[in-house]
Amino acid sequence: MKRFDRMVPRGCTSAAVILVAVLAWPTAGSSQTAKCKPVPGVAGLVCQQIEAWGEALQESWAKGNPDLVVDKYAPEAILLPTCSADVAIGRPDIKKYFVEKFLPAEPRLTGIGTPTAGQAGNVIFGSGEYEFTLKDKQGKDVTVPARYTYIFRGAGNAYLIVQHHSSLEPLNPAAKCP
Repeated sequence: MKRFDRMVPRGCTSAAVILVAVLAWPTAGSSQTAKCKPVPGVAGLVCQQIEAWGEALQESWAKGNPDLVVDKYAPEAILLPTCSADVAIGRPDIKKYFVEKFLPAEPRLTGIGTPTAGQAGNVIFGSGEYEFTLKDKQGKDVTVPARYTYIFRGAGNAYLIVQHHSSLEPLNPAAKCP
């Protein structure tokens, strides 16, 4: 009986390790959304919001439902987008940007830098760098480094984006600026 007692935990442990490995292995064609390095305080909270936005962004094109990412924005939000010179004000304009300009490139948030962050009442904000992987016109993955500023306002148990500025990382700012 003692021999059986020792064998059962080993068998369960092996099965548990295999199960965890199988569940953690990405499925074909899937890609993981970037996660921030764990940071305390408001910077960590801002990172969580950006991670959630990145997940909604990827799900929006994967499921053909732009509202998944658009619903992360307050009704009166302002978006200065990465891939357009236009300013999107309000959810209808923001949705139009995502549908026409960004989601067709199958964007995946693949890196998030720790933000410089702050808080004022129920508003949190952060600025930093992130990275996307997009499909170019030939369907090839292209890495796009960009900078961000997000301003989130508390709305019940969640936060909504009230302002979002994302711009491509300048290739050589010293060559363009005095």
